Amino acid sequence: MSAVRRSTADQIAVALIWATLGGALIGGVALTIGLNAHIVDERFVQEPLSLLLGPLGIGAFSLFVVAPCTIIFGLVSAALINHLRLSRWAALAVCLTAATATQIACVRLIFWDEWREPADFLFTTPFAWGAAVVLWWRLTRERSEPA
Repeated sequence: MSAVRRSTADQIAVALIWATLGGALIGGVALTIGLNAHIVDERFVQEPLSLLLGPLGIGAFSLFVVAPCTIIFGLVSAALINHLRLSRWAALAVCLTAATATQIACVRLIFWDEWREPADFLFTTPFAWGAAVVLWWRLTRERSEPA
């Protein structure tokens, strides 16, 4: 397996912005689909715009948590990927692991004793994993070299 080419500071900054927005939107889509899954027939007929605007609204609201968490795990992930010169799939594992650890830590800090069950943490998983996958994609994709 070949190692991923090192990213510059500018590329990491852009990747973090993409990951933040992507994680919020992917989480918003997942939550909208999850909330509407049990009332599919009624929701489609009565409020079809909720399926289009729901992900944007949920994603925008989630940015106050997604943005700091993405910056925290994203900087750690980018540093590990660059320092260890990981392959593409090892880099994905690092991103997902760092995102999951940061997600659990943030949920515990925000909700302290209220959320204890594993199912409580699954609620925020689409946001964290969505950001992790977008960050991984931005850091490990093939870049064309300037002429």
